[in-house]
Amino acid sequence: MASWHNFQPGEVYSLASVLEAGERRIQDGGILDVEGKRMALALLRDHAPSELVWAPFSSGWGASPFNPRCWRSVSGRPVVPDAFSVPELAD
Repeated sequence: MASWHNFQPGEVYSLASVLEAGERRIQDGGILDVEGKRMALALLRDHAPSELVWAPFSSGWGASPFNPRCWRSVSGRPVVPDAFSVPELAD
């Protein structure tokens, strides 16, 4: 099954394009927890820098563009402070 996004590990993307891809995925359907995904996008919107690096760390939620922990700053730092809880969400 093909992925719904074209993000490549280690590549830099604008925050705007990440948010747009997430919103497009929500609008396309196939999302079980729409509210949770919107909350995850809000964490990115509120805390992430304008440029992000795609850094998935496993499969499933660990490779979801909705997961703020799968994104890093260009310098390699987490984009959402550890103090913020990021619950695992189903697709």
